[in-house]
Amino acid sequence: MKLKLNKNTLRQTLSLASVATVAISGLAQAYQEAAPAKPAKAAKEVLGVGSMAPALEGVTWVQGDAVKSFDEKGKLYIVECWATWCGPCVAIIPHMNDLHKKYSEKGLVIVGMNVWEEGIEKAQKFVKDQGDGMSYRVAYSGGKKSKFTTSWLEASKTNGIPTAFAVRDGKIIFKGHPSGLTEKSIELMMASDFNAEDFAKKQAEEAEARKAFSKKIQGLFQAQDWAGIKELAMTDEFVKGKKDAAGLIGQANQQLGDWDAQAELLK
Repeated sequence: MKLKLNKNTLRQTLSLASVATVAISGLAQAYQEAAPAKPAKAAKEVLGVGSMAPALEGVTWVQGDAVKSFDEKGKLYIVECWATWCGPCVAIIPHMNDLHKKYSEKGLVIVGMNVWEEGIEKAQKFVKDQGDGMSYRVAYSGGKKSKFTTSWLEASKTNGIPTAFAVRDGKIIFKGHPSGLTEKSIELMMASDFNAEDFAKKQAEEAEARKAFSKKIQGLFQAQDWAGIKELAMTDEFVKGKKDAAGLIGQANQQLGDWDAQAELLK
């Protein structure tokens, strides 16, 4: 039976296909985060992959048990930095929640760290309103001048959120946009035969591919070339067949007014 949807219905259901697009609209930030940082002028080492994870000092736990260390055997820790005012951060919460529900019993510990926000009340209300939609641990960093800001964000040259750190056996093994924390990558990081060097190599290769895709997609967005964006999402190996591609295609369909294509996508 052929699917028939009028324009109003399509516009209402478009949001279901465009959740990933909210995060994609921040591609510049996400992909720039994954790109190699420029050498710091100071001799101080930049916090990153291979560094020992700093302790979570001065944070207040909004939800869940406190994480006192990052070195418990068999555990993979994700510290995901977010804020209530950050659209891409809010958009990625369902993804983080899905990972929590699927892997928490297998040893995954997710900490949603509220950062760059003054007042714990905002985070508390937000988490309460999310209910089961944000069921993992949540902590308040203490605001823009907190110890967490200094020891994690400033130390790692982090200039944008959402940003996630993955820690295993006390060491940071991943830093980047949380959309890069796929089920496949989580399983790799949790595997008993996990090899940090091999994983870091693969992450570097992916970062280069992400950087190349970012350059292409940024140019298309700047030119408002929606047909080109749609074509890239359907053909580029970096996103083809993934949720990010569906989000881009949905956004392009909306901008082009191609409701028949959108109906097919929503199937």
